[in-house]
Amino acid sequence: RVVSAVAFSGSLLIAVGMGLSLTQQFDWMFFGYALATLISAGIPMVEALTALVDQTENQSLKVILVEIREQVNQGKTLGDSLRKHPKVFDTLYVNLVAAGEVGGVLDTVMSRLAVYIEKNIKLIRFLMEHHHNAKSRMHKDEGAIGTMRHDLKRSMNLDRVDRARGVWIAQWFAR
Repeated sequence: RVVSAVAFSGSLLIAVGMGLSLTQQFDWMFFGYALATLISAGIPMVEALTALVDQTENQSLKVILVEIREQVNQGKTLGDSLRKHPKVFDTLYVNLVAAGEVGGVLDTVMSRLAVYIEKNIKLIRFLMEHHHNAKSRMHKDEGAIGTMRHDLKRSMNLDRVDRARGVWIAQWFAR
């Protein structure tokens, strides 16, 4: 499973984030922000998860949150509960949550993970938009596919985006 990747295959651009759709990523981003807020307000974990379950309209998200809440209520850590859902939470996410629990900074970790997901969503949207623009140009001039690929790469400046993202992740871990 890919956490976040961009791949060129001819003129095809594939953008995948956490193995989830953009709508699902939005849901989990808001989950992260809301849980961080509730934890920093001193709300116990089970009560915080219950509040999130009650306020969630997305049924697939609600099912997962109920399972997580039940496991936490049985004494498991949030990290262990998230680990039971590998299609939703990748290893990095789960391990950071577990580290936040052990270190007593779960609210900060959840907030930063939400920011990470938000930035991932923005990156995917940016790439999709530029792919659409490049595809439109390609249809106007079918004979210039090589030029279009070069223009697309230059306009997106993937090297700069990759480096900036790597620096951001490194800085995040250095905090």
